[in-house]
Amino acid sequence: MTKSKIITAILFLGLLLFYACESENKNQEQAEKAIGTTEKDNTNNKYQLIGQDFAQQTQTSLAKELKNAIGEKGFPGAITFCNIKALPIIDSMSRALNAKIKRVSDQPRNRTNQAKEGELFYIDMCKNALANNKELKPFVSEDEKHFTGYYPIVTNQLCLNCHGSTKDIGAETLAKINSLYPEDKAQGYKANEVRGLFVVEIDK
Repeated sequence: MTKSKIITAILFLGLLLFYACESENKNQEQAEKAIGTTEKDNTNNKYQLIGQDFAQQTQTSLAKELKNAIGEKGFPGAITFCNIKALPIIDSMSRALNAKIKRVSDQPRNRTNQAKEGELFYIDMCKNALANNKELKPFVSEDEKHFTGYYPIVTNQLCLNCHGSTKDIGAETLAKINSLYPEDKAQGYKANEVRGLFVVEIDK
């Protein structure tokens, strides 16, 4: 083999090794990115499930007390219960679960529950999903210190006794709503509509 051919062969082998290393490095980078994405997704799923459990516990606590109020004083009693006890119960659950829990709506009965801009975005997403016969799913966002889960609240037939149209709400119940919530916006719903969200904020 001539000297020029030897040099050419060496250069060719060098190029093969160079591209092989470059390819290996790119594959490694892609693998690391994929692993990182998976870890992040798993973390988000973890906090999504924790937040969902907290939201369900809070909803169960509220529903139990609300059922008692309805049993004792009917749906007008439910309006009084929500006016006096709903927020303290949610605050109590927040302390017990070491999380920040709240209910929000784009059509609140209590102005304290008015959804903010980011929360309105998730409510609209949920409404669009229902309108297109898609499955409702919770959402999780994060910042440097917190994970925040958004869990849709959907109306059922029982809800309409206090949140439906005027034909669904009894006269005494409506009078109680007008008395306690003169700026009420939480009427006119039908069954299986998005009424708002449970928002659960958890420290990282």
